[in-house]
Amino acid sequence: MVIEDKAFKLKEQVLELSEFAGVNAHFLKTRRATDLARFVIFGEKERVLSLPLVFEDLFAEQAIEIINAMYHSQDYSLTMVVTERLEAHPLHMPERRNKLLRLKAETVID
Repeated sequence: MVIEDKAFKLKEQVLELSEFAGVNAHFLKTRRATDLARFVIFGEKERVLSLPLVFEDLFAEQAIEIINAMYHSQDYSLTMVVTERLEAHPLHMPERRNKLLRLKAETVID
């Protein structure tokens, strides 16, 4: 499946799940070629926080990260990015190096 098709399907799923959970979703411009979607979900804190685990399960073939969390007036928001799996990232990308270092540290600790 081409990246544009994956991104479109992913966006549809994010909108559907957000609507079901009673929160709003807003899509942002992606930063890198490996990004499929970057979006903000916002609303009541408990409802917003219920979604990251659902997204992680749903998008198991991709990598998903929370890149920002904050309060806006009464709303709580999470900015998230869904990317291609770690293996698809070029080695020179800081995110890939950071993930690999975290994985190595977790493996050494376990």
